[in-house]
Amino acid sequence: MSQGLWDLRADPGQIETAATAWSDVARSVSTVADGARADMANPLETWEGEAADAYDERRRALVRDLDEAADIAAALARTMQSVAGTVTAAQGRLDSSWGDVMSFERRVLSDGSLWFVTETEEDQAIVRSAVTAAEGVRAELDGSLVALEGEVASATARWDALTQTWWSFTLGGSFFDPGDELDLTGIGIVEIDGAIMLRGGEGDERITVTIDPETGEQIVTVTKLSFSTVDGERVMTEGESRTFRLPAGEELVLHGGGGNDIITLPRDSRLRFTALGGEGADIITGGGGRDRLFGLGGEDVIKAGGGGDYVSGGAEADYLDGQGGDDRIFGGEGRDTLYGLGGDDHLSGGRDEDFLEGGAGNDVLSGGHGADVLSGGRGRDEISGGAGDDVSYGGLGEDRTIGGTGRDTSHDDRRADGSTNEVNVNLQIPADTEHITITGSPEFIERVRADLDLLRSSPTGQQLLANLSEKYDDSGSWFFGLGRKSLDIRELVPADEHGGQGDPWYENSYANGSGNPHVIQYLPSIDDFRGAPPVVVLQHEMGHAYDYINGSYDPDWMYEGADAQDHGIRVAERQATGLPIDHDRDPSTPEIIDPRHPLATTENGLRDEMGLPTREHYR
Repeated sequence: MSQGLWDLRADPGQIETAATAWSDVARSVSTVADGARADMANPLETWEGEAADAYDERRRALVRDLDEAADIAAALARTMQSVAGTVTAAQGRLDSSWGDVMSFERRVLSDGSLWFVTETEEDQAIVRSAVTAAEGVRAELDGSLVALEGEVASATARWDALTQTWWSFTLGGSFFDPGDELDLTGIGIVEIDGAIMLRGGEGDERITVTIDPETGEQIVTVTKLSFSTVDGERVMTEGESRTFRLPAGEELVLHGGGGNDIITLPRDSRLRFTALGGEGADIITGGGGRDRLFGLGGEDVIKAGGGGDYVSGGAEADYLDGQGGDDRIFGGEGRDTLYGLGGDDHLSGGRDEDFLEGGAGNDVLSGGHGADVLSGGRGRDEISGGAGDDVSYGGLGEDRTIGGTGRDTSHDDRRADGSTNEVNVNLQIPADTEHITITGSPEFIERVRADLDLLRSSPTGQQLLANLSEKYDDSGSWFFGLGRKSLDIRELVPADEHGGQGDPWYENSYANGSGNPHVIQYLPSIDDFRGAPPVVVLQHEMGHAYDYINGSYDPDWMYEGADAQDHGIRVAERQATGLPIDHDRDPSTPEIIDPRHPLATTENGLRDEMGLPTREHYR
């Protein structure tokens, strides 16, 4: 029987029992849903009027949610079965490795580890090889289990949302009295076992929580949002608003409901909140405590704030930013973008092609299914690609990268024992460049530093940064560098546009080379931009800076070449993208990539290195 490092001490049988139980739940709930679908419709054959319409609306909602509950239970059953199979397979590989060393004399130490007694260097090599293999199996298993944990988290969040909707009916909860009659249609507040749950209405809303410094009461403000177009741009207008004072110290659960919602928790509080977005494209900003934040359906943006938070994107393409604290972040389904940043974070991409950036700290990254891009950032990171052809960047520090299945590529300066990839690119990571400054909130500065760290760990990113550093350094006069140019990356806050009425869901970034410093206005939450993460957007904008400082930018040069889809745009956009142009301004010669702007210093250059789809047109 395997011992020590080779024994997982796991019982897959119990996990399989859980899988069977969830399968039973799925079948039972499906049976109830079928019965409700048939029996509850009978009264409608002879019943008419407003009461009948209200009954039918509630009946349809119940059947719909029962169907969803059955789907969730079935998904949990499949995940539990995957966990059991993954653990069983890992133990089998460990047992095989154990066979290489089980004949050696060994002692069990107080911490449960083993000490092998060997007589020759050959025996020592066998033991070291077996230890490395076992550590690799365990690291790969950890990555797989983190990904599966993300699937459980996503399913749990969906279950919690259903529970919140129906708890007041099943557990005898009473509606909480917030004061005057509610004017905002569809908002509900219910109190159950010391927890207060507020669900937003079906429209677009802003839900903001603050804490009364005198009483400790939790002040929740719900505001209707509407949108219009001004000068071709969508602007947001705040409408009717209501404020509710909720008791201090009680657990508060917020659910955005339908529509696209903005949920903001207090940064200056250490209380723990739970926020669920709903089916729309929601924006959730966590507080200073250990929050539980769930996007559920829709393309969500979640910024967790301080504290060790639990974040789950759910379905579709989400942007998830852990910010401060030791966070656990799960992408779920869809092409997700995950940033851990400060703290020792655990990131799991889940299904589909994801982007994971650990940032500072000793992070654990698991890509899961799909061809993922993973970046450890600073610190000693554990990176597991999972299934698919993954591309990883270890970053500064000694990192272990395990590619998993597929053809995987790793870029790193120092690779820890147990790293396994089909392609390993060794490189030196240069120091920070003095000619780039970052202007914005502390969270923005940390985010951009993580992006720049990745570019310093990337062969193509290094070429762009090296050129900018050299050209900016040489741009001043001989007299102490007077007039030397530089680049400032500034935070773009959509809501600050149009006199504070900017669209929070606006997505764009842009560069300006007319003054000194050159400026990039960067929105770091542009995720899944034509299949690419935010750092590719930054590479594009820095491509403009390349043209500014290298003298290859012409603001009056418009494109009228072979690609009719891009007619009427500035040639500069195709230069920064990495698309062919009429480089010699002679229509009779073929279009090529601008020789003055090499492909490696463009957006498509980075896309190609990361295995991402290249951009065929600017538009």
